[in-house]
Amino acid sequence: MSDDADSTRSSETAANRAASQHGINLLARNGANPVVWLLQLPRRLWGLFSVGVLLKTRAREQRDELHPGIVLGGQRVDALERLAWEMASNGREDAEAVRTLLGEAGRHRGDLRWAAAQVRSQHWITEDATAYRANELLLAAAKNRPVQPVTDDQEAWFQQLDALTDGSDEAAFARLVALQPRMADIDHATAPIFDELRNAELDGRDLSHARHTARRQFEQILDPLVGPNADSTEPLVRSHRAYKLAERRLRHRMYERRPPSSW
Repeated sequence: MSDDADSTRSSETAANRAASQHGINLLARNGANPVVWLLQLPRRLWGLFSVGVLLKTRAREQRDELHPGIVLGGQRVDALERLAWEMASNGREDAEAVRTLLGEAGRHRGDLRWAAAQVRSQHWITEDATAYRANELLLAAAKNRPVQPVTDDQEAWFQQLDALTDGSDEAAFARLVALQPRMADIDHATAPIFDELRNAELDGRDLSHARHTARRQFEQILDPLVGPNADSTEPLVRSHRAYKLAERRLRHRMYERRPPSSW
């Protein structure tokens, strides 16, 4: 029994020693060894600084675009956006609303422009009355100028878009098909893309890559049919909202485990 116990303890000691050595090697390889980590610190910090500068530069370049892809947010910017959105939802286009935003921004008036960019990064202000008003209120406050109210023509356009996308996605899609009959066959046209995706039986990162590829494939089918690149003379068909409606339908298809019986 004593020999067995000694043998067991010896095995455990050897295993612990090996694990300890392995752990040290892992730390060294991963740069977590204190000496290695300190030597690499300047390079790591410079890398982070460079990425931060690049993102900030790109954000500043895009800040005043119609639909910026990168914005610099923060608590103040978020608060200003929420306030502007709340007032815009109530149809505010008055000087008092501008003064309220200026008071909220205080000495950080530049945040008003970032808040406006944040509105435009999430919504097309040319197709949504509330988004248009929120953006306009923020820019009017940033530039300390009067608000440019929604015109009658803009209001009529916003109402047409609201009527197109009102209700369920199925009802809205049916209205879109009435305007663009070629969309009626979109489920059948894209079915091979999603069938191939399901039959591959992927998971994890491979599945994410496959879905990205599938999305690019069905976007190529959608582009000439609906949205800003559509070969249609109907303004509603060429709207971003119409494109998002069709895209959302196909993205739902991409995540279904079985194809609908209508295919």
